[in-house]
Amino acid sequence: MNIRTPAGARPGAVRVAERVVAKIAAVAAAEVEDVAAPPPRPGRRGRLRRWPEASVKVVNGAVRVSLTLSVVYPAPVAATAEAVRNRVRERVAALAGLSVAHIDIEVPMLCGPAGAGVRAH
Repeated sequence: MNIRTPAGARPGAVRVAERVVAKIAAVAAAEVEDVAAPPPRPGRRGRLRRWPEASVKVVNGAVRVSLTLSVVYPAPVAATAEAVRNRVRERVAALAGLSVAHIDIEVPMLCGPAGAGVRAH
């Protein structure tokens, strides 16, 4: 069934939940080469994560993202972080229609290609 909207009429507002934007950011970060999920936090039980950890705050349509992820050794951390920033900005804009104002990235661990950890001291 086709529903036509009168010319000039606005269909209404769309609000994307912060947890949805966080999932988009986490999956986007994981799409970058040499990025892996962070190690489990000490004292926490549960299954291993598939994606980096992400939290977001949306204020006036602008998104602030915090990511925690691992980088596969010997990939350059700064270049990998910049690739993550670019990918997250692109995917959040495309999928949520929001602009990303700021992205913080924490890398607590380097890991080997098979996920073996190399702790940062």
